[in-house]
Amino acid sequence: KKYDYVVVNNYHIIRDGFSAAEIKKNYTPIYFVKADKAILVTVYKLK
Repeated sequence: KKYDYVVVNNYHIIRDGFSAAEIKKNYTPIYFVKADKAILVTVYKLK
C-alpha cells in the first residue's frame, strides 16, 4: 500500500510489516521534528 505522506517515529518503530528500505526507496524526507538536535520524527513524501 502506498501513501502520499508517511510519518516515522525514529525511536519506537513498530517493525511488524515495516520496511525502512522501502520507505527510503520510494519516499523523500521533507520534514524533521527535532529536540536538542536529535531527530524524533521524520515526515516522508512519495517520490
